Amino acid sequence: MLINILKTSKVSLLVLFTIFLGSFTLMTQTNAANESDARLHGLYVSEVSSLSPEFNPDTYLYSAYVPSNQSFVNISAVPINENAKVTINGMEPLGELRHTKISLSYGTNTIHISTHIPNTNLTSSYVVVITRQQSGSDNLFDLSFSNLTLDRFFTSEVTNYYGTANPGVRQIGVTPITTNGSSVTINGKNVGSGSTQIVALNNETTIITVLIADSEGVSKTYTINVRRSDISTNASLKSVAVNQKEYTITNSNIMSYVDKGVSGAQLTLIPSDLSSTVKLNGNLIASNTVNVYLDSKQTNIFTITVTAADGITQKTYDLYVLRDLSHGSNVNQVSSTSLGSDTLIEIKNGELVVTEGKGASSTSQRGLNGSRNLIVTLNDTEIIKEINKASSTAKKMKIDYASLMGLDDRLTVKFSKNLLETLRLKGIEIEVLSQNSTLSFLAVNIIGNKNFPESSLTVGRVVSKSRFGSEFIPVTSAIEIAGTGEFSNTASVFGPYTLKMKITVSTGDNRKSNVYKETNSGWSVISSQTLDDEKEAKNLSAGTYIVMDYIKRFTDISNHWAHDIIEFMAKKQIVDGYRDDSFKPNRYITRAEFTTLLVRVLRDNNIEKGNQAASFKDISSSFWAHDYINEGFKLGLITGITLDTFDPDRNISREEMAAIAVRAMHVLKGNNTNALQSNEIASLLNKFKDHNDVSKWARSELAHAVNEKIIDGVLDNHMDPKGKATRAQAVVILYKVLDVTNTL
Repeated sequence: MLINILKTSKVSLLVLFTIFLGSFTLMTQTNAANESDARLHGLYVSEVSSLSPEFNPDTYLYSAYVPSNQSFVNISAVPINENAKVTINGMEPLGELRHTKISLSYGTNTIHISTHIPNTNLTSSYVVVITRQQSGSDNLFDLSFSNLTLDRFFTSEVTNYYGTANPGVRQIGVTPITTNGSSVTINGKNVGSGSTQIVALNNETTIITVLIADSEGVSKTYTINVRRSDISTNASLKSVAVNQKEYTITNSNIMSYVDKGVSGAQLTLIPSDLSSTVKLNGNLIASNTVNVYLDSKQTNIFTITVTAADGITQKTYDLYVLRDLSHGSNVNQVSSTSLGSDTLIEIKNGELVVTEGKGASSTSQRGLNGSRNLIVTLNDTEIIKEINKASSTAKKMKIDYASLMGLDDRLTVKFSKNLLETLRLKGIEIEVLSQNSTLSFLAVNIIGNKNFPESSLTVGRVVSKSRFGSEFIPVTSAIEIAGTGEFSNTASVFGPYTLKMKITVSTGDNRKSNVYKETNSGWSVISSQTLDDEKEAKNLSAGTYIVMDYIKRFTDISNHWAHDIIEFMAKKQIVDGYRDDSFKPNRYITRAEFTTLLVRVLRDNNIEKGNQAASFKDISSSFWAHDYINEGFKLGLITGITLDTFDPDRNISREEMAAIAVRAMHVLKGNNTNALQSNEIASLLNKFKDHNDVSKWARSELAHAVNEKIIDGVLDNHMDPKGKATRAQAVVILYKVLDVTNTL
């Protein structure tokens, strides 16, 4: 094998001239060299026809398959920074070809590739999972699907999968690939290797059974449980691009810009839910891209209508295409440009909107990796003058630079000491809009040193240092909040910021996605809310945040009545299973366990607690749930069986569970729930045949639980208040508490 390496001043390319002893899969992206960039430029794996997905420097997990007779691969990894050190499974590549030979065992082989720039803490980590076909012929070499998303990569060793199809999908294609002439049947029908079998989907769950058998009768069965996702009511636009420049959608009016003299534009309209339909000026857009004519006037307006998959829900947007403005297309082609400012500031509906040319000016500094930092200087004199007017109704200052930014850009806003003090005294909320996020805070909550003449706040995409496992799927870029001056002192447990991040890769129900904060030990899940195609997290400090989906399946809930909710709560990382991947949904749950579940959920919400600690004599300081029980007591969730006993290991009853859940609901609603009258309590409980069995102390809270639909009866219209609660029942009631308080 002969490989020559050609070097230019900024780009290193691997050119493959002659190949002996096998073949290489070549996957690269050309990027300018960057001294601070620890990513890979190219990844090369011999004896592999293709990597999945195709190589990209910002994608860190790949999979590939080799036949059973392939016992090794050679791997070469080329960093963007030629000075970076590369290790593959802990070994540095050797020899002239700079590759590492990796021996493969049958089944799954995980290969870790790391890069490190010397004398810095800059690193990147990539994982390649190579599956070597088992020596026997009773394994599928590969199984692929059309119109279906599996919960994991297919490997021949795993026989049970779950898949999700979009609401409009009525059938899917299943394509098996075998070795050694094994026969395959799909739901009882013979299928040749490499051929596609069409399978019709039921309204709810469709089970696909793939049976492979060799000539000696040895067989193996693969099962795919297919669910069609709920019919979406999402009628939002995800993105709009004009002549391939993307513009952020923050409301129903979208501003875009073209050069003077052009007579047409190419519009790219992407809905948040790909099963929805899009119309432009009343005409259906068959594909995402359409060419439009622009007349000679300065502003052309187009109406975009998105209809959700349910055929009912609609949203309308107005796209304004403006000509010949000072911040036209050239702004993205310079390394540092002043965009100018005037003093046209106005307040509408209590919002003082500041943008380019209206209360602010900016310079654009481009880094070597192509991303920009847009540095905004505010016109303090005019803004303060407008706020201090006797007629001023300003409650919020919105700094909107979203339409001038790309997805990889960062936004830095400079605040003078006088402006921050004015905003603080007036109690005005500040909202900073960038391309893929919105950051808001109250100036009064910025508690840093106030002696700085100027402070700056930065928000935008950043390359994170932490890795994440294959069970995590990022659906946004990593976003960093950083600052100087007064903004440099916000790294507390509960900070002043509220961050909204736009989900760019939706995997279905956005409520299942979680917000994570980067810590010294990796990514830590934090509390968040779902707002259509955005995730909102509150009480944040400076740091790096990302939205990811977490994949978790249990082996013993597929036919359980609470399957969907248990799986949902597991993906939210609110509930755990056991080491054997079971959940044991019918096992009883103790008072300590249920209290712990609720306290974990409430911990991230910065809820004010009482000062009096619990003093239960049966809860020692070494008891595993001591801290959770003490915190639950301070939150007002729990009381003892007596004044000084809690009985933590007793299985909790349904009425106890309902009472604690209702108290948690009150806490999450800010204790803003109206009390029920005695006749209302009686009416809600009397519909259950065993209403007389409800303890007197539990009647009010149990009635609240019924009224809020947090708890349901059991068989034959009974409440079974003294019955023991199961893990499944506990998870369902916790889900309903979070759902009714909009905290999912």
